[in-house]
Amino acid sequence: MPFGRSPPIPWKTRVVLRHGFRKAHTVFAFGQLNADGKTVEGGIGWTVQLALDQGKDVYLFDTHTQAWYQSENTYHLENACIKKVTSFQPWGTQTPPTLHQSSAVIGSRDTGPATREEIKNLFHRTFCLPDNIDQVKRELVGLQS
Repeated sequence: MPFGRSPPIPWKTRVVLRHGFRKAHTVFAFGQLNADGKTVEGGIGWTVQLALDQGKDVYLFDTHTQAWYQSENTYHLENACIKKVTSFQPWGTQTPPTLHQSSAVIGSRDTGPATREEIKNLFHRTFCLPDNIDQVKRELVGLQS
């Protein structure tokens, strides 16, 4: 298993997969990035690792630094085998990310006020921007039909 982590016990895997995670192409996580820049702390870390192992794009809001990170894969040759290494890179100065059509949002129930505000902002950036409000309205009308 990558990063030296053992797989979670079976019931944890079932819980994660049962909550819509399986169909998501992109995962937005709210948790604490470890100092190695490759793994996330605690239970959120297990879900992030599962997403990375499945080839999903992961965006992480680090609750410690209050900054966004994006997963990035690099490949190198090791003992005649190609090895994939995933790390989290700072999002930078561009506009913070928005949800994609098939996204899962994960996080701890124990979040601080700044993290709760960023969760709110993520949904606001996605659904309340002037350039996409008409599309959201059409989709809502389509759901009511």
